[in-house]
Amino acid sequence: MTSRDILHENIEVLMRPMHHLPPADVLEFGLFLARTAELVELSGVPQGCRDRNDDMFLETARIGAAEYLVTFDRDLLDDNLVNALQAQRIRVASLDAFLQALRAAGIVTGDTVMPKVQS
Repeated sequence: MTSRDILHENIEVLMRPMHHLPPADVLEFGLFLARTAELVELSGVPQGCRDRNDDMFLETARIGAAEYLVTFDRDLLDDNLVNALQAQRIRVASLDAFLQALRAAGIVTGDTVMPKVQS
């Protein structure tokens, strides 16, 4: 699941030159998420993150009853926040740890996790 705010944030961040990603791939990823993910509507109520801009990730996970919140953001990996989310049965994981869990469960194999989006 995701929210419109997170879709926009992901595209904006992944388009940054430091990531060296082709714009077409970033847009394809955004389209894949928009077509396949369940969207939740956010209220904007503060969620307790040090960086208020990251509250959208917490609210999305809570409203959507997510099993995982996948991130590499240090503010979202804060021990107190991770413990609070675990109490709500939401696991916080880095992308690498999440992919390892998917591979261990047989959900994905090899290095490819996303199918090509059909037009």
